Amino acid sequence: MMKPFSALFLLPAALLLSACSSSSMRAVVDPPVSWEFLQSVGGVALGQPRLADGNLWLPLTIDLSGNRSISTTPTVTNSGRKCIRATLQQTNLLTTPVGYYDLALQINSGTLEQRSEGGCDEVPLFTGELKPPFAPTRNMKFRIWYRGYLMSENYIGEVALP
Repeated sequence: MMKPFSALFLLPAALLLSACSSSSMRAVVDPPVSWEFLQSVGGVALGQPRLADGNLWLPLTIDLSGNRSISTTPTVTNSGRKCIRATLQQTNLLTTPVGYYDLALQINSGTLEQRSEGGCDEVPLFTGELKPPFAPTRNMKFRIWYRGYLMSENYIGEVALP
């Protein structure tokens, strides 16, 4: 005979697990790709920020297949992984020089079916999360770092507003 407390715990857990298919579970738990993996498949390159539809966008060049060199020569080819989402987040304000925004880029990989979750061609530079340091637009600079799943940060480059 099952104790009432155990039944109350097991029923919601069973319902939660039954609602999650293996693909939706994977989408929830897959961490961003590591810096080492990103470098092994050819790296990442930053484009010049552009204004479109009232937003500033940062173009990215990313190919997780390893079939072309972007910022470094690939050591892994035909990885079978696709970039499904790229995101930027502001990093620590205490270490950011005046006039700069330090932003952390993260790249998630998955199957082509998961591509509908986002894209990797560009990311918005301005989000509701960006906070001071304030600077005149013409002097605003963004330092982009790659933040892997272990929260390590690797410098990618700097871009300025046009």
